[in-house]
Amino acid sequence: MAMSFVADFDSGILENLLSSGVRLASPCVLAVAVSGGADSVSLLTALSHILPASFSLRAVTVNHNLRAPSETAGDAAFVQDYCASLGVPCTRYDIPRGQIREAAAAGGLSLEEAARDARYACFERFMAEHDVAFLCLAHNRNDQLETLLMRFLSGGGLEALSGIPVRRDRYLRPLLTVPRADIERYLREQSLPFRTDSTNADNALLRNRIRNTLVPVLDGQFGGWSRALLSLSAKMRDDAAFFETELALARNRCRFMQDCGRVSMDCSCFCRETKSVRVRLLFAAADALSQSAGGLTKGRIPYSFMSRAADGLLTGNWKGSCAGRPGRSAIGS
Repeated sequence: MAMSFVADFDSGILENLLSSGVRLASPCVLAVAVSGGADSVSLLTALSHILPASFSLRAVTVNHNLRAPSETAGDAAFVQDYCASLGVPCTRYDIPRGQIREAAAAGGLSLEEAARDARYACFERFMAEHDVAFLCLAHNRNDQLETLLMRFLSGGGLEALSGIPVRRDRYLRPLLTVPRADIERYLREQSLPFRTDSTNADNALLRNRIRNTLVPVLDGQFGGWSRALLSLSAKMRDDAAFFETELALARNRCRFMQDCGRVSMDCSCFCRETKSVRVRLLFAAADALSQSAGGLTKGRIPYSFMSRAADGLLTGNWKGSCAGRPGRSAIGS
């Protein structure tokens, strides 16, 4: 029975890989990010079981140096040892202690956001250095639900409520449909070790409060909430895909152009767009300006501000607006 569960788990991961665009007939370097936690250890193990010998499987681990040295370095050493036991090459990156905190303060970011930025910078370097076709991340179904709850409670919009994507460019998440309970059983039935992050119990972090406090209440009082939330996310994802296409068309209609630290659009065309598209055009302009400044802008622009700006451009109550008259309006320096 145990081996049947393990085999079924492995088959499910393989199916998710195939549906994400990995072709077994086209050997490549496929890698997995491993923290040492239950999720990433299970994913690494499953990949070592299911990938053909023609594939090159590699691992990468990042020591953020945010916790006590014995814990954070211990996690990285555990990952290296486990990878060695599987015969999987492992690349380790150690971020200098204090660097992430400094980046968070300088960029107006939370510690979690700064750590994510640093981690993905390591991932990009790793993929370039080892010619990695796909990097697998170990987000699971519980992570998806927690993320959706976080975004809902933070007032997230259509795109945010679409949830974590199964694939984003070269990043794949083969565990995203797998509940945490199955992951723990998979490890238990093979007697596989894993590490536990001590900060998981810190309810000062929103994700932990949701996981440790809110989710148990929902499970106990609102049966079926998780299926309903995932169904809502799927609907939001379909709608977000529509608006992504519509935004691209609107940029062409409004002659959206960026030059010398400014973004300009045709005013009359902008004012004929629906409000949801106008707001998205303004966010696109803000993103373009942020990128031209090296991504150094601090914080996020509230939706309420962009909503008022979109209405102001329409009515002429905004500097630079042409209130629907022919011409162009520019945003930026």
